[in-house]
Amino acid sequence: MDDLDVAELRWRRRELQLLRELDISCNRIEELPCAIGNSLRLRKRKANGNRMRTIPAEIESCKLLEDQYLSENQITHLPEEVGKLAVLRILHLQNNN
Repeated sequence: MDDLDVAELRWRRRELQLLRELDISCNRIEELPCAIGNSLRLRKRKANGNRMRTIPAEIESCKLLEDQYLSENQITHLPEEVGKLAVLRILHLQNNN
């Protein structure tokens, strides 16, 4: 879904439960839906080059998340739940406001 000029994400619960990788880079996304917490198998998320200011606290439910790319957004705050992601190895936050 990268570089499709998408502004909003909508998924069905079942789709999120099966998701292992997500690339939504280079769109106009301002926020991730709280339902992202249903992505229990998610390991990698690329969301570079969007308009996000933060990520939902529900990200804590993504216990398998290893890599998170959030560069070139407008992120000014990360919820403390990000620190609870025990297997998180990579967190890119370059060029945020």
